[in-house]
Amino acid sequence: MKIYSEHFDLVWAISVFIALVASVLCIPLSFASKYAPYAYRMSRAILWGTIPLLILFALSLDLSDEDVKVFWWLGILASCLPAVLSLIAFLTSRAKISSTNEKVPNKWGKATVFFCGALTICIGLVLYLLWQNFWLKKSLDHMASQAGAMQAMSEFRKGRLVLFEIVPTNDFPRFSGRYDGPFEIWFDEYHPDMPSAWNYAQRRLNEAHNAQMRLMYQHPERFKASNDEK
Repeated sequence: MKIYSEHFDLVWAISVFIALVASVLCIPLSFASKYAPYAYRMSRAILWGTIPLLILFALSLDLSDEDVKVFWWLGILASCLPAVLSLIAFLTSRAKISSTNEKVPNKWGKATVFFCGALTICIGLVLYLLWQNFWLKKSLDHMASQAGAMQAMSEFRKGRLVLFEIVPTNDFPRFSGRYDGPFEIWFDEYHPDMPSAWNYAQRRLNEAHNAQMRLMYQHPERFKASNDEK
């Protein structure tokens, strides 16, 4: 599961912007005989780069967000837009080169190398962020689990049996009016506009709280407060 997906969104947006600028630049260049070979090479590179852009967009998705289904198609369209523009430039420049009886270039030009280099940098940045994301997830899991367990122990020793549920529309803690056996079901606060790392930690905290609360209810003798804690 991805956590700090804002980083991936940023890398994807930068990559799309670079590809979009390059594809728009290719269109006027493709009509000039002198620059058609450059447009041909660059547009070909952008067409090949569409697949990495789509992969990058998939990495940026936070599948735990319910609104992701609403916007995923916009991201796909944005990822494919440079390919559509570069396809126009590719066909135009190819026709222009053929009309001048020149050979269609197969070598990579400087502009193409620049574009591929920029895309390679973005992919390298993604790999770095994946590594950072892995350890962020580990840290959040550990800290949220500890906090949830301590919160449950505090509530249990006060005589309260509480389980938490998350409702995306609920922005403050409140009793749901329902019970699960001896447990009160409470709606915890949830803010969809907060970063995904924050909401992930909140979910992990509640999961740890509920698991610890059920364990203490089943084995209360293990969790009696010592004299120092009273």
